[in-house]
Amino acid sequence: MDKLSYRRHRFPSIVIQQAVWLYFRFALNYRDVEDILAERGIDVSYEIVRRWALKFGAIIARKLRRILLKKQGVTPVDVTVPEQINAFDVLRLTISPRVPDFAKADCM
Repeated sequence: MDKLSYRRHRFPSIVIQQAVWLYFRFALNYRDVEDILAERGIDVSYEIVRRWALKFGAIIARKLRRILLKKQGVTPVDVTVPEQINAFDVLRLTISPRVPDFAKADCM
């Protein structure tokens, strides 16, 4: 199920996409998304939002990642680095301490 199909749904695709985006982007619960959509005049129950998140969430996220990777021109790590990277290397690369610029000036 890699293809998005909004057939046989009561609401237009833009409403479904907006609800799923709100749920995942802002870490809201289903009832909060229901309230936000109700403020915009869309009568949706939280259970429908839950079903949409389960059905469309992973597919929409996958498509967004592909779009972002194409825009940034980044290739996945496993394609460019054939050898295995252990967890210590990943932590060392991501949590390297940054020295503020004002601290560098004090040392000189």
